[in-house]
Amino acid sequence: MAQIRQAVRGISDACKALSYPVVSGNVSLYNETNNQAIQPTPNIGGIGLIEDISFIPNAHFSEPNKDILLIGNTKNQLGRSLFLREVLGREDGNMPIVDLAAEKQNGEFINLLIKQQLLVDCNDVADGGLLTTIAKMCLIGDIGVQIDKNNIEYLFAEDQARYVISTDNAAQIIELAWQHNINVEKIGQTQKDYISVANEQITLAELNAVFANNIKEYFN
Repeated sequence: MAQIRQAVRGISDACKALSYPVVSGNVSLYNETNNQAIQPTPNIGGIGLIEDISFIPNAHFSEPNKDILLIGNTKNQLGRSLFLREVLGREDGNMPIVDLAAEKQNGEFINLLIKQQLLVDCNDVADGGLLTTIAKMCLIGDIGVQIDKNNIEYLFAEDQARYVISTDNAAQIIELAWQHNINVEKIGQTQKDYISVANEQITLAELNAVFANNIKEYFN
């Protein structure tokens, strides 16, 4: 009950800070599977307004030879991350700090880039961290990447208020970010056929096969 109470308080704080319009939702407190209680996490439905639908960025990589930028601060916080749980078998550490002011500031900056048609693709960094987000964007768009980072904490930290974008206008976006006091880093470039991170490389076909096999194992 304490978890539910604090979750609702957090939702309230976030909705007020972000002027977020909740239109529906669901909280299930009694469902169990194999005599194990489910996580008491509310599901929330919201609605947004797109003023001009003539330019909506893709949520996946769509073209090769585009610069990849990371918007937002990375503090290398691995606590309670999927990487920590799934790879190292641990569930410890502190969760990433949620900075609602940064969430609003960075989100509004992304909206500015969209309105000025400066980016091609965009997705928020969520569960699994930066590399998981990039892999998802690659698989959906069938476009590879060359990523110049090799730090585990950097690649899998789940720090909040971050976005991965691809663009032909990297210099202009970096200048705008500086003007708006937004942290931005150029981390790589899109390419065809494979994902390359530092000295490690996997083809999109290989990654798709691994993904498909894991889905089959899950449902078996």
